[in-house]
Amino acid sequence: SSDLEAVRRLRELNQLKSDFLDTAQHELRTPVLAIQGQIELLNVAWDKWDEATRLDIVRDIDISVKLLGETVENVVDFALVNSDTIDVRMAPVDVQGAIRDAANDVRRHFKDALPVELVIDVRGEPVVNADPFRLRQVLRALIDNAVKFTPEGGHVKVTARREKGTGSCRIEVIDDGIGISAEAIPRLFDRFYQEDNSRTRRHGGMGMGLALVRRLCDAHTATVKAFSDEHGGSTFTILWPLADAKAEPPPSEFIFEAVSTAAE
Repeated sequence: SSDLEAVRRLRELNQLKSDFLDTAQHELRTPVLAIQGQIELLNVAWDKWDEATRLDIVRDIDISVKLLGETVENVVDFALVNSDTIDVRMAPVDVQGAIRDAANDVRRHFKDALPVELVIDVRGEPVVNADPFRLRQVLRALIDNAVKFTPEGGHVKVTARREKGTGSCRIEVIDDGIGISAEAIPRLFDRFYQEDNSRTRRHGGMGMGLALVRRLCDAHTATVKAFSDEHGGSTFTILWPLADAKAEPPPSEFIFEAVSTAAE
């Protein structure tokens, strides 16, 4: 009966919520403990260390603080995913700039360079209708996800081009990482869903990213889909409304432009 179904769904949501809170606790505690340890080290050894060594520890603290900040943002986003309305302030947004900014956000998670090669390939100069902060958040979550689940030395590519006749920009985030099982794909964008809790914990993150991606896409009348190969590699495809859906540029404006952000 529908009553039994409602009870079952509530139980499932409660379980998911408690999994999320367990993960949040773990994710908050990790950077806090790291920061405490690093500051204690600085206090004890400040006079014994040269400036370069001290600076190195400060950089470690900086990374931990960023992780902590993002985890707190995730908890805020958790509330957002569960709220009835999302406030979006629409404006024309340059896709190339949004992708580049999101990639730089992800790069800041790492002390040195990104562990994978990241290439951005945008054709033409697509401009979409979006809340700039929210679009950047969507792109950051997808790039972060791709980098997280791609082994060191792998490749992540972000492409964008106008999708003819649809009034949309097709944005794809493609990786040659560990892939997603066919059973998991339909549930990927569920609240708190993680294909493998232990794996997500090992890679960090709270399993909130993709639920928020879908919520924000819905708020912009954009769509997001995931494809994966059992042999590895995943592609996340977004169709996002162009700012001026009617203005199809002439073919001569389609300039192939492969921008590697690794050297920036």
